[in-house]
Amino acid sequence: VLAQELFQSAFEENGYPDVFVHSDNGNPMKGISLMTLFYDLGISNSYSRPRVSDDNPFIESWFKTLKYHVSYPGKFKSIAESREWFAGFVHNYNTAHSHSGLNFITPFQVRNGNYKSIIIKRNKAMIKAQKKNPLRWSNHVKQLPETHVVYLNPSADTRIKIKAEKERKFAS
Repeated sequence: VLAQELFQSAFEENGYPDVFVHSDNGNPMKGISLMTLFYDLGISNSYSRPRVSDDNPFIESWFKTLKYHVSYPGKFKSIAESREWFAGFVHNYNTAHSHSGLNFITPFQVRNGNYKSIIIKRNKAMIKAQKKNPLRWSNHVKQLPETHVVYLNPSADTRIKIKAEKERKFAS
């Protein structure tokens, strides 16, 4: 029931996922109330393979970031203390922490659309720096892409499209 309430409030606040929700094989994610909610909303669910911890590398990466964060206390004195710490961590992670997988932009900047102008500004700065001092570069300046899509479990059609796009970029 808690998982159902969590997802219901997340969906109401952020909208409904277009494809599916991916999770591990834990009981909360397979409970009848949550499965019914997903079914009623037309949301498919995807599960990690049993005993394969890296089927969802995004959450594994997040857990590592969390556990190795300088402020992570390891143990909490109370549930209230843990909720307070996690709320601060999640806020910082989404609004202040630059993510290498997002070209060192925050998830908040991606979600609100500011990332494109940031990437364009960075790319222009790199070109300007290379022109000012070309000896610092042995090759061309890496241009960060303005758009970047990540798929967790792409369909066969999506995999074909991704492969064709990579081949097109490589050929040009």
